[in-house]
Amino acid sequence: MKTSPTPPPEDGFLDEHPKIKWLATSRTTGVAAVAFVGIVALLVAVIVVRANIGTDDRGQGTAQLATTPSAAAPITPSAPGGSGFGPSIADGLGREIAMPVDEQGQILPQTPPPDRPAFDPAVPVPAPEGVMWQRIGATVAPFSTSDGPTRIDGRLAFGFAHTPQGAALAGWQITARMLRSGDDVREAYARQIVADPGREAATMNRLEASGESDFRTGKALIFPEAFRVASYNENGTFAVVRYATPLGGGTWSAGQAALTWDDGQWKLRDTPAPATTTISSLAGWTRW
Repeated sequence: MKTSPTPPPEDGFLDEHPKIKWLATSRTTGVAAVAFVGIVALLVAVIVVRANIGTDDRGQGTAQLATTPSAAAPITPSAPGGSGFGPSIADGLGREIAMPVDEQGQILPQTPPPDRPAFDPAVPVPAPEGVMWQRIGATVAPFSTSDGPTRIDGRLAFGFAHTPQGAALAGWQITARMLRSGDDVREAYARQIVADPGREAATMNRLEASGESDFRTGKALIFPEAFRVASYNENGTFAVVRYATPLGGGTWSAGQAALTWDDGQWKLRDTPAPATTTISSLAGWTRW
């Protein structure tokens, strides 16, 4: 069935980037276009720049399979009941992506992290422990052994620690899941997004107009090399996290997400976000 293209976001970013505007308004990226969060724009921009990374007819990266398990979080054998992992794959830069049996991801055993210093915006925060990037359908999301997530409910991950590291993990997890389908966007808005008045309704209207109710992008097997917690208030109720995703040639695309601690969990704030920028150094950033 033919569907109308999704109208572009009205924030000016797409108008300034015609290739990204084409991608975001085409039928095959309707879902990404309606999720008005800063990281979505970042992912779309990186997908455009890295469009030459091959995919097979199932949407999998054609890079050579990784065969060495992660030292920080060992790959476990596949097990009945949808738990465990299959053989890893690699992204276009040769970085390992774990393949959980359950498409929604595999929760990792949690161990309290070592003592961490108080947040200081001038000092990069320590990385979460035991980070494993897992393929969750058409996208990739981070799982740690120190800051969550600790459970999966439906199509969403929950249980991120009330820490700057937990905010960083949650910001990418929530957005990566939204890129998969319209159903993921709806569930995220219902349970993990706090939207300004009118923005959620506008997003839902655009989603319905796009007709992309069950679409998988198959092109977002990319993930950030580093993050930077730009803001984390004293009582830990608000955080701003920036993400640096490699573009190649010693450059990275940097976008940001705002999060709020609400009802015992991190939620994305759906507010207008700054346009993504290109950076040439990761000084001051935290590598996963």
